[in-house]
Amino acid sequence: MLTSIQVTKESEKFPEIVRLYRAAFPREERVALELLLETDGPYDFIACYDGEMLCGFYSTLTMGDITHVLFLAVEETLRGNGYGSQILDAIRRAYPDKRLILDVEMPDPEAENQEQRTKRIAFYERNGYRKSGISYDWRGVMYEILILNGKITEEEFWAFWDQLDEIQQANYYFYTGSYAEKGEPGICLWKLSTRSERLSMIKADTQAIRPSWITLNERGDTLYAVREETPEGGVYELKTLRPSENPEQPTGNGTALLRLIRELPSGGADPCHLSIDGREQLLMVANYSSGSLGVISLDEQGHLQELSDLLQHTGMGADPERQEGPHVHFSEEAGEWLWCTDLGLDQVTAYVIDYETGTLTDSGERLQLPAGYGPRHLAFWHEDIEVIYVLCELASRVVVFAEKKAEDKRSKPEYVMLQDISTLPTGFSGANTASAIRLYGGFLFAGNRGDDSIAMYEIAEDGSLRLCSIEKTGGKTPRDFQIFSDFLVVANQDSDSLTVLHINREKKRLEKTAIRADAVRPTCICKLWEDM
Repeated sequence: MLTSIQVTKESEKFPEIVRLYRAAFPREERVALELLLETDGPYDFIACYDGEMLCGFYSTLTMGDITHVLFLAVEETLRGNGYGSQILDAIRRAYPDKRLILDVEMPDPEAENQEQRTKRIAFYERNGYRKSGISYDWRGVMYEILILNGKITEEEFWAFWDQLDEIQQANYYFYTGSYAEKGEPGICLWKLSTRSERLSMIKADTQAIRPSWITLNERGDTLYAVREETPEGGVYELKTLRPSENPEQPTGNGTALLRLIRELPSGGADPCHLSIDGREQLLMVANYSSGSLGVISLDEQGHLQELSDLLQHTGMGADPERQEGPHVHFSEEAGEWLWCTDLGLDQVTAYVIDYETGTLTDSGERLQLPAGYGPRHLAFWHEDIEVIYVLCELASRVVVFAEKKAEDKRSKPEYVMLQDISTLPTGFSGANTASAIRLYGGFLFAGNRGDDSIAMYEIAEDGSLRLCSIEKTGGKTPRDFQIFSDFLVVANQDSDSLTVLHINREKKRLEKTAIRADAVRPTCICKLWEDM
């Protein structure tokens, strides 16, 4: 019999559980981990062990006498050994008085995974689940509900989800970075209360100088921030002193927000972006003004060790003022490579990570943008990055690259330009630079500084974009934004403000809200716990 243990961020095998969660479920299907980890909410997140060996996990959502099995995954190397059935049996024993439901893709002879769909349904039926007669469409795919222990009506099923919507309209927490100088509130912790429509600062930290980009590790206990200065920038390592589960309650006896652990040189001028690799062994830093990409090694506790690599880009672009030299702006690991944008060279470069040496090697793969476009940030669609969205700062456009399918699956992927679409409204005249890009719920969002707006696009099946709406942010120079359920929080750098837009997914448009707060030159928004 398997041993079932509640998952927390302190769980011994937490990184392995997160890895399995991300490998087993595509980004668009996942629920934010902070919700699954709540100990007093409707979710359970349970790891299953065979002795000391992690064999899988499940996550459920319970409302009344109905328990929905949201996620169930078995370690890939252990599949076919009966662990899936054992986990289902553990679920049955954990909820003996509940009606258990789960959803599966309906059989479709034209679907590429038709055989997998049929086998999955047969597996659940062997374990006692039966068809409920309820089905629904999600993003063009039909799903049906299977049930164990009784029956469920359509009215009960949809009432179940209506109740959940009410519960989830609660509180969201995030940090902001800024261009604050020493002694000013540079990194701040915020709470967004969507039910009461309030945005409030919980605590501010004044130690960091110009922390224009910040990021958290997986556990949420270490925050890394740039010091965006020239001729030499830096990277801060700060310990978070407030638990992710209840950030309004400080740890220990003090009331501080962060404790500075260490600072290292970034290896260049004006570092503007940080990213952590999937193994959390390396921290990448983009040095904008000097045009280099630095790699800082991390130990097992996430402490900054040393600058293990520094890649200096060379060349120039078509714009003599903004592209007089290389300007590395962003990096993110996706698929097999680390992707890096260079605004000055109109290029996106793919690097191979060597974990043994903490160094990067040029893979030879390039995404070439039209002259003068100035690529700033990237977003990836689907886990195998079939589509890459490139936000181009200077051109105020999103360029869409799609993977060219090769007959030989062993060959390296190639990408072709699928679309080139503006972020601006028709007839706009004046100066504008694009700022940030995010994907959420089948939509892509892009920020405009100048028009001071957010553009919302619907993503088609092939990854191409259709413009839905463009909405003013209510502030000046929206440098970054983040999405919390159906709310989009914007950092307006030059109006010293945070504003909130509502995402109306049914009508496919952004809408103004009255939610706003004052902030000192905000430049970056970092979710307290992010998985989406």
